[in-house]
Amino acid sequence: PVIIDMEDIDVCTIFSNIFQNAVEEIIENNIKDASIIIEIQKGQQYVEYIIKNSLVSEITEKTIDKNGLPKSHKLDKRNHGIGMVNLKNTVERNHGIFKWNQKNGYFVINVTLPIK
Repeated sequence: PVIIDMEDIDVCTIFSNIFQNAVEEIIENNIKDASIIIEIQKGQQYVEYIIKNSLVSEITEKTIDKNGLPKSHKLDKRNHGIGMVNLKNTVERNHGIFKWNQKNGYFVINVTLPIK
């Protein structure tokens, strides 16, 4: 077990956005044999979470926003598309590291957070 060095609300912001996006990608695109994979690596001063989810199609430069994050593909732009920005900002505000990529049909989020 680890105690992450941040407020509970920030921990919830990070992980609720990750898992909501992962589940929505799979369900809304009816991805067959979909999966969500979680890897956790603990160091002495950090914990690293790698969360992978099945991806329906490759993310291209055209689908990346000015913040370097994938754009929401939902029609209601007013109420969608802020989760990834909130996630990234929350990680960085708490002295963590946020990265994303895509590999072998998966969208991959890598979050490194300080521990107490």
